[in-house]
Amino acid sequence: MITTTLHDDRTRTVSYYGRVLGFYAAVRYKRTHAHARAWRCVTVLGALGYARNEADARRWLMEMVP
Repeated sequence: MITTTLHDDRTRTVSYYGRVLGFYAAVRYKRTHAHARAWRCVTVLGALGYARNEADARRWLMEMVP
């Protein structure tokens, strides 16, 4: 079962059956058109990635952690 926990600083933790996979949070790009939003993802192993939406962020974390 995939569990997402929302923290006070607006970051989200994703865990899979109690095992933490990583964290993600919304970020804004100032250099792109209209301050586009993305989701910055960091695995517990330190890999960094970006996703278009929350579902893609969770999917990316599931794929990256062995």
